[in-house]
Amino acid sequence: MTADPNLNQTIKDYIDKHMDEKVKKIQIDYLKENFLTRGEFLDAMNRMDKRFESLQTQMDKRFESIDKRFVALQTQMNKQFEVLQNQIDKRFETLQNQIDKRFANVFERFDQITLSVFDSFEGMAYSIINSIFRKKEITLELKRNQHFPDNENKVFPDSTDVEIDFLHLNPNIIVEVSTKIFDLEKIRTFTRKIEFIESWYKKSFEHRYFITFYIDHIIEHEAKNIAKKFNIQLIKPKKRKYFL
Repeated sequence: MTADPNLNQTIKDYIDKHMDEKVKKIQIDYLKENFLTRGEFLDAMNRMDKRFESLQTQMDKRFESIDKRFVALQTQMNKQFEVLQNQIDKRFETLQNQIDKRFANVFERFDQITLSVFDSFEGMAYSIINSIFRKKEITLELKRNQHFPDNENKVFPDSTDVEIDFLHLNPNIIVEVSTKIFDLEKIRTFTRKIEFIESWYKKSFEHRYFITFYIDHIIEHEAKNIAKKFNIQLIKPKKRKYFL
């Protein structure tokens, strides 16, 4: 007996159709079991977002609390530092006042000694000039520490006061006294004083003396050249003799 070809095809079509549906159902069930659906995925993301927001809120609160504690601690430290700084300033001010007083006493004593030495040296200079002119049978009355206004600042760029250590008219004598010379400016200043006094009195001061105990050896040669150029007698008292 021969099978009906149409029957075979019908059976084949039926098997193919139901097999496809069965396989698809099996695949869908497997996917549902092992993978998230779109809805499930979105729901999971929403839950994660909510958890993250909750965690972020907690972290913000904790950081805010930490910031408040830090601000409070910083404020407290600033107050303590301010108190400490005030205490240090007061102690330093007290110490500075003590140091200033001690230095003031030292400077006062030093000034007294310096004035005493300079007065003695000026007295010696006075004697030297008088001795020079006594040999010429001339008696002098030297004027000491004479002050002249220099409104045009011909002598000093920053002062209008010109002081002449010793001055005499007829004979016309001008004297500068300095215990020590370490720079040439003192000599140069004296040359400007000479020019100023001659302009003031409209007279020539031919007797010019610069008296000092010590000249730095580095500038001594140049100092002597300047003195020679301006006809200044440079006197260094030594062992009761006067060397030019």
